[in-house]
Amino acid sequence: MIRTLIVDDEYLVRQLVKNSVNWNDLGFEIVGETEDGEQALEMVEEIKPQLMIVDINIPFINGIELSKIIRERYSEIKIIILTGYDVFEYAKEGIKAGVLNYILKPIDSEEFAQALLDVKKKIEEENAQKNYIENIVEKSSIIEKEKFLNTIICKSENEKYIKEKMDYFNISLSPDNIVVAVIVIDNSREEFPQEKELQLWKFGVLNITSEVVSELCPSIAFYGPNDQIVVILNQYNNYEHAKISACNLACEKIRNFINKYFSFTVTIGIGRSYNGYDKIYLSYQEAICAMEKKFIYGNNHVISFETMDKQQNDFNFLIFYDKDKLLIELRTGNYEEIKKGIKQIFNKLLQDMVSKDHVMLVAMDLVSVIIEFTAENNFTVKDIIDQKIDLFEVLRRKETIRELESTIVDLYEKSINYVFQNRRSATSKVVEKAKNYIEENYNRNDLTLDEIASNIFINSSYLSKVFKKELGYSVIEYLTMFRLKKAKEIIDSNANIQLHDIAERIGYSDPYYFSKCFKKSFGLPPSKYLETKNQQQ
Repeated sequence: MIRTLIVDDEYLVRQLVKNSVNWNDLGFEIVGETEDGEQALEMVEEIKPQLMIVDINIPFINGIELSKIIRERYSEIKIIILTGYDVFEYAKEGIKAGVLNYILKPIDSEEFAQALLDVKKKIEEENAQKNYIENIVEKSSIIEKEKFLNTIICKSENEKYIKEKMDYFNISLSPDNIVVAVIVIDNSREEFPQEKELQLWKFGVLNITSEVVSELCPSIAFYGPNDQIVVILNQYNNYEHAKISACNLACEKIRNFINKYFSFTVTIGIGRSYNGYDKIYLSYQEAICAMEKKFIYGNNHVISFETMDKQQNDFNFLIFYDKDKLLIELRTGNYEEIKKGIKQIFNKLLQDMVSKDHVMLVAMDLVSVIIEFTAENNFTVKDIIDQKIDLFEVLRRKETIRELESTIVDLYEKSINYVFQNRRSATSKVVEKAKNYIEENYNRNDLTLDEIASNIFINSSYLSKVFKKELGYSVIEYLTMFRLKKAKEIIDSNANIQLHDIAERIGYSDPYYFSKCFKKSFGLPPSKYLETKNQQQ
């Protein structure tokens, strides 16, 4: 509602003004009325109207003079002049005084309503413009503030400069017991491949962080580099018996809340507490260092630099597992044994708290076994993964050691599957060639396994082995089955044919042997089968 003050020395005119339009429907609210200019000035300060309806002829300070004063002191207040004189000079003076419109007495309701709507439109336009400018200024201030905060976490700055900027941005942080924590959404780019969605969830994490930490201690949360959310806070414990710092307590609350209510998790790294604004960057560097241990500890953890295991083992990754054994397991397709062996390797890496660089060396060494295996089988690692993928980059981007382990195991499994699928494919081709040769030459009584193998350029013992494995019966068994199938087709098409003719046509030189095989396959001798067919005709 637009707050409105009516200024007129005649009571009846004020009543007429109030009753001439439906103020509420038009979006206006009458918050006061007075009969002279001096009282009007006093009331303006108290009730802060947005619109004044002012008669020209009012006591002490007339309407034009009052409008001039209002314009000088309160330029945002809109004024409509009431006058009984349709004189251009009044209008001209009113315009100079900043009057938006003037209405002739007696008041015309429609004209007055339109004048009010014009005022409303003007106020809304100005408010929109004001809000737009304020938003720009606010965003600019936020960007400038964030830029400053990112500067002081990334490099050492002068204590006095930081203090001045803290005051300028109204950041209430003491230089005593100052700590930096870094929060990242686990696997953020995989969880939210759309940038807009990622930014939305980052905003949610930032709000939760600000709310949780501010309840425990003075703090400021903001967007840091590389999809991080950074918190700078004063670590005060209000209770001496506390076994956990305010920072750790806040970070655990944040982690638990997100883990419980969101579809993703966060990992938080915490630096040590320092005195002095110029030490903020040290705490940040430690928080980043703590975050790097996420690779070892895994996702969904709060990791404090202060409690980190500082031991750095000398690690000879070439001597604690057997690459030749892995290669043998690959050749035999023993995936379960490979999976078990790789798990033991990564358990050892975890146990020794090996650095990410050393773990990556082990990972690439394990990949080299796959490369040797693929080369043996005339293909490359690129054949089992997307050709556009940089394998090393894929491995390097894994956020935890267990994710890296899973990727390596998956590569071994894909290599085994690729090789054995291609072997089966090659075997199928050999069997198919043998079948085709048999089906084209089954009527020859001198057809043998050696001849079939020779004609498809394969060793006869290998052919016998793969044929049996692929189809479940031998080459000779398949030849016999195919010949007898053809014999039955011949009888079905010609019941008057002689047995010796049938035997000859399907590759049997001995009619008696043919009859024996036929009976074994179909349950009755060919002579009986011929007799049955003749009777049916």
